[in-house]
Amino acid sequence: MIPLSRQALDRALAEGTPPRLTLAPRALDDAAIVVYTGGTTSAPKGVLHTHRSLRGFMESVRGLFVVEGLAKLVVDTLPQALYALYLGVEAHLAHGRGHRRAARVEALLRSGQAQGYFGAPYLWRELMRRSSAGPLPDTVRCVVLGSAPVRPRFLQALKGFLAPTTQVTSLYGMTEAGPICVATLEEKLGWASRPSRRSLG
Repeated sequence: MIPLSRQALDRALAEGTPPRLTLAPRALDDAAIVVYTGGTTSAPKGVLHTHRSLRGFMESVRGLFVVEGLAKLVVDTLPQALYALYLGVEAHLAHGRGHRRAARVEALLRSGQAQGYFGAPYLWRELMRRSSAGPLPDTVRCVVLGSAPVRPRFLQALKGFLAPTTQVTSLYGMTEAGPICVATLEEKLGWASRPSRRSLG
């Protein structure tokens, strides 16, 4: 809360004496943020996180970003940027659409300006389709794929497009409740290669 009028704030800044900011006290069960679902299964819905649930959510994904050399993460959405900042990682919010967005993300990752990506898998399809420069360098430390299910063919292509040292993780259920299921790329490919079993009933 800034208990000043706009005129008083402008005057204080012009005089070189910025006002002291006072943060209102918050309880753990007070509302913190409303995050909207992606709408992959139905119409998007707003999910209210309290300070307690938001903290729990962020702590539950902390381990995915404890990667040596990770300083900046490219993200798809503002909530993902907030999570990255909470975890001590600089965030770059990807912008643009289609091939332009993919080109910007690829440039950040190839140049080493960003060392990871956190967002939906669709961008990688476009990035792999349009890229002619070969696999990404090993400066890309982690890729976290949120929400959308992916097929084994996509995961194999992604594996070939990334350096062998890049950590790849898929998350499910992020918006509503935090991670419900977390799996590495190798685990997902392992499950896909198992023979299917028919029900005995």
